[in-house]
Amino acid sequence: MSAVHLKNMGKLADTVVQYAGPTVSKVPAKYVLQYAFDWLLAVVLGFTGKYMEYNVDPFYRQFNTMDERIGHPFTQIEQVPDAKLYLFAIGFPLAAIIATTIGSKIIRKALTYRRGFTDSDSQEGISKAHLLHVSVLALTMALGITGVSTECLKVMIGKPRPDFLVRCKPKQGTPLSGTVSVNVCTAPLGKAILRDGFKSSPSGHSSIAFCGLGFLSLWILGQSGLFGRKSSQSRHISVHIRLIPLLPVFLATWIALTRTQDYRHDFKDIFLGGLIGSVVALTMYVWFFNDANGLEPGISLISGIQTPRLANSKLLDSIPTKTGYDIV
Repeated sequence: MSAVHLKNMGKLADTVVQYAGPTVSKVPAKYVLQYAFDWLLAVVLGFTGKYMEYNVDPFYRQFNTMDERIGHPFTQIEQVPDAKLYLFAIGFPLAAIIATTIGSKIIRKALTYRRGFTDSDSQEGISKAHLLHVSVLALTMALGITGVSTECLKVMIGKPRPDFLVRCKPKQGTPLSGTVSVNVCTAPLGKAILRDGFKSSPSGHSSIAFCGLGFLSLWILGQSGLFGRKSSQSRHISVHIRLIPLLPVFLATWIALTRTQDYRHDFKDIFLGGLIGSVVALTMYVWFFNDANGLEPGISLISGIQTPRLANSKLLDSIPTKTGYDIV
């Protein structure tokens, strides 16, 4: 069984990769430089998105006080508050990727049990540490891009939320016909709540949920090889196992629908948010795991197909390899 020993997880240049067969030299220092900018960009995007959420005013679009679409009640206790969203859409994918990468041999045995093939059929020489690093980076980048994109659209669109009139509470004497501006609002719940009332579209919960959990679904598909054309073993997998990659998407859908039940968004808002998150997740997955077959560019838990291929970096291309150990 192959093993990857990281002398310093913060400086992958000191990594020593060893396989069951050949011993490979140290990873070149350019490996660190290749990913330094990616990590910097991902972190900057993440902080930028959060800064915009709390510090950038949206476009204060005019509204009609008799508009029933924005006259729904204000939900005090949300079904999926921010903390729970981050747990489901960020914490859960990270935990699943880490646990699956570390325990891939155990999972591979479980999936292949009583199906006529053994772990010995899997290729040796898989760099788990590298797979984990690239997977976490891709997820982080996807979430950062999704956050900034969502906030930029929220600010520019300035659409009132379905519960906006409760947040606003127009002062007495406000015209009941025609459109009015935010100046008529008394903001009984606070100015921050009023400002957030103009950020209905797209849904941030939906975009983050479909980004994080959608990425996890793609990652499971790629690592399991359940729908891969290279693995003849995959056709023996039962239906309930094939449905496992869809579970994160079902969770993301539930999160999005709760936003309409809490009257924070309408269906157009959650659809747009879900579309943004899904597109970014797919783009980042294909970017970091670029394989000709699209959905099978990683380490297969069933057949150990290959290591990840990167679109933006010739990863470990200077490391000498032996036939059968395809690093890049």
